[in-house]
Amino acid sequence: ILKGELQSLGANPVQRAESALDIAPPAIDIVPLSKSLGVPAVRVSNLEEFVTAMRRGLASRAPNLIEVTV
Repeated sequence: ILKGELQSLGANPVQRAESALDIAPPAIDIVPLSKSLGVPAVRVSNLEEFVTAMRRGLASRAPNLIEVTV
């Protein structure tokens, strides 16, 4: 929306200004971020890994993060 508005005004922002409007980067790796905040985290990619992670998380009776990749 903001990029469209700038274009309709005839603005030509420099690359640095335009990158501030881009919401894609940077990619945030949520598992290490969670761990750095003291919350156990794991990344799973199949049902068996998910079931194991869920059981561990529930058994811990504490916050846990499970990132499911598809």
